[in-house]
Amino acid sequence: MNKQVVKRLYELLNERKLDRLSEIVDPAYMGPTGEKGVDGLMASVSPVIGAFPDVQWSVDDIVAEDDAVVVRWSWVGTNKNAFRGIPPTGKRMTTHAMAWYHVGHGKIVRAWMESDRLGFLQQLGVVPANLPFGGAQAPPAKPAER
Repeated sequence: MNKQVVKRLYELLNERKLDRLSEIVDPAYMGPTGEKGVDGLMASVSPVIGAFPDVQWSVDDIVAEDDAVVVRWSWVGTNKNAFRGIPPTGKRMTTHAMAWYHVGHGKIVRAWMESDRLGFLQQLGVVPANLPFGGAQAPPAKPAER
């Protein structure tokens, strides 16, 4: 049952039936950054749909136990419009994330999410794809005195 509620979220997003989100999102819903209710969920999803009008989410894995549902998802879309001040690139992009949902009384009441933001920004061209790891190198250590 709880898996179906969460799967339905992605179906509604893909079908752009956003007016039906209240069927599965509790009025007391709290999202990953503190957004509240269906309007809060819409505030986090709308910029993605606006910038990537053909975006489609895929549920790659889903696990449920009691009132917890964990999803590994991805989406694919073409960056046709600005995203949070970043000009459109026209690039087809893929991003991945994991989300943990708390479902109560047949509705999503809480969500947490971790996404590959670095990879997303690299695909947008905001961050170099060949970003070195470890930052600046430290100067060589002095040999120990004897």
